[in-house]
Amino acid sequence: MDKKLELNLNHKNDLARVTKALSNTSRLDILILLSQESLSVDEISKRLNSPLTTVASNIQILENTGLVRTKLQAGKHGTMKLCSIVYENMNIDFMTNIHSDVQKNKTIEIPIGSYWSFDVKPTCGLVSEKEYIGKDDDENTFYLPERINAQLLWFREGYVEYLIPIEEDAKKIKAVSLSFEACSEAPNYRNIFPSDITLALNDVEVGTWKCPGDFGGRRGKVSPTWWPINSTQFGLWKTWSVFDKGTFIDYERLSDVTPKEIFNGNKNILSIKIMVKHDAQNVGGINIFGEKFGDIPSGIRLTYTLED
Repeated sequence: MDKKLELNLNHKNDLARVTKALSNTSRLDILILLSQESLSVDEISKRLNSPLTTVASNIQILENTGLVRTKLQAGKHGTMKLCSIVYENMNIDFMTNIHSDVQKNKTIEIPIGSYWSFDVKPTCGLVSEKEYIGKDDDENTFYLPERINAQLLWFREGYVEYLIPIEEDAKKIKAVSLSFEACSEAPNYRNIFPSDITLALNDVEVGTWKCPGDFGGRRGKVSPTWWPINSTQFGLWKTWSVFDKGTFIDYERLSDVTPKEIFNGNKNILSIKIMVKHDAQNVGGINIFGEKFGDIPSGIRLTYTLED
């Protein structure tokens, strides 16, 4: 068992995720039980007189936040999931010197058209704030110099890759987050049109997000007025965060990938690859929005945090 969980106001994503998990009395009851001994989901359900599905859901939330760990273990009737508490206590420091730590966080705004490499399949295309760039559904359009002005790009399957130099010692990076607005890619738009969007950092796949649809029906908050109203208008702003305890999208755990795996070796270049894989369960394409399209006035935002 780890002794103490240390949190402070400089790590807002971690703090928000943990406190949200602790804001439910049923999950607190589970932690009280697990502070005394490890238990199976079935045992917890019986002791709390709570439905098995409810307990399983709460255990999943606690596991996603790193407060509980589970392992499969042989039982009388097959395998069972044994649950254990991770920390003995938790400390939240509200008086951290935020100013000094801010200097260790670096944010880079990446224009969506500044990709280094790509491999895309139609439907695909690019538009700037004022006009189409090149030909619609022609992969060669993605080579055009004007691509740097792109404010919306889309493709049915494939990837775009961005290369970002890391000026500091990459081995000291303890957290990485990437935020961008995106949605699926359907003819015109379809609010229900799932697509599996995968993110890889330095060729390490950190996770896949199932985007629910290609959104339209109203104009995007920053989309230009010339853009047809019956086309894709906006996406969802998603933040992919890689911490030493795993990778999350918003507050949902995606994988166990950590910064050490991404910056293994002496890499001082970060490769960011946004993909729709050809063998995904939902090959529904992707739209990536720049600061002049969609709902959020931002391109791709990269933030990384350095050790003391």
